Amino acid sequence: MGFDEEHMPPGIPPGNSYKSYVLGLGEDKTPKTPEWAEAITGVPKDTIIKLARQIAGIKPCCLLQGLGWQRHAYGEQPVRGLPVLAAMTGNIGIKGGGPGLRNGGHGVTVGWMPAGQNPVKASIPCFMWPEAVERWHELTAADGVKGVDKLSTDIKMIWNYGGNTLLNQHADINKTAKILADEKKCEFILVHDVFMTPSAKFADILLPDVTHFEREDIVTFSSGIGYAIYHQKVVEPMYECRSIYEVCSELARRLGFGDRYTEGKSEQDWLREAVEVARQKDPNFPTFEEFRRKGIYKVAPKEPVVAYEKQIKDPVNNPFKTPSGKIEIFSTQLWAMNKPKEIPAIPKYIPAWEGPQDPLREKYLPLRRAPVQPQDG
Repeated sequence: MGFDEEHMPPGIPPGNSYKSYVLGLGEDKTPKTPEWAEAITGVPKDTIIKLARQIAGIKPCCLLQGLGWQRHAYGEQPVRGLPVLAAMTGNIGIKGGGPGLRNGGHGVTVGWMPAGQNPVKASIPCFMWPEAVERWHELTAADGVKGVDKLSTDIKMIWNYGGNTLLNQHADINKTAKILADEKKCEFILVHDVFMTPSAKFADILLPDVTHFEREDIVTFSSGIGYAIYHQKVVEPMYECRSIYEVCSELARRLGFGDRYTEGKSEQDWLREAVEVARQKDPNFPTFEEFRRKGIYKVAPKEPVVAYEKQIKDPVNNPFKTPSGKIEIFSTQLWAMNKPKEIPAIPKYIPAWEGPQDPLREKYLPLRRAPVQPQDG
């Protein structure tokens, strides 16, 4: 839905289809030609034409996204745009094609510690926590708040385990750093890590974690390749380093519910239980002793899985999980938000600040600083 004017939702004014946008028949009156793209990207028009013809002429054509090109201002637009290209070229729901997203994969299922029940039902997107510290009273469902209509309080404590996520996942690092540095806002920050990351420098308490060389563990995340890997401990934990399980167990003990938390089990006991769960689901999964000795277990997929094959072959009985049940190039939900310059109803090219079309470019030409995590990414 939304590719051309003949397949638009009811009530949408003419000129808002994706085809109209590309051909310059929409509001901006600018055809998106190879010459137009060359001026923005620096990629020669002949290269663009060659690539376009290859994508259009080769069947199947698998279009895969990485994790980098969205990390700039309005980066969601190319992320939305590639599935549109996959749909336009008929590559969704066929073998060797794909929906224009990241690759899928199969995994290995093992058991894990029970997570318990969180009495707090409110949740926010992970990248919104600085806003929940500073302007929590303004956030609503439109900002991604779930479980409640509005937040009842701000964030007073952050526990950051095993990652530099206090700073490196937010668009404006300088703003985030000011929020972290203001102890009147987030009053307590605990970081548990093996490195002195930029996030760790904001910690009120910094706990040294153990590395994978200093503990045993099971890892099943392998980019969808279907591996379970047993991490062997090479050396004993050095100095005063403690694992996250040790830290949480000790905190639970001091708070008076240590036995409820650990259930009387050591870290290795939980690993044994994880393997038993895996063996219940897969009789070929090795015993704990064998898995620990070999260090690896691989599962091959029984048969290829084609994403959205059912939806393409029988769309009536297998609709897409969209308001219309179809592939939506045009989003009525985004149209209703009425923020066309920020998040238009169809994927569009929106010039980034400090980008090729920013007026500042004339002042600083030809220099443009692009750090690892810039203000616009």
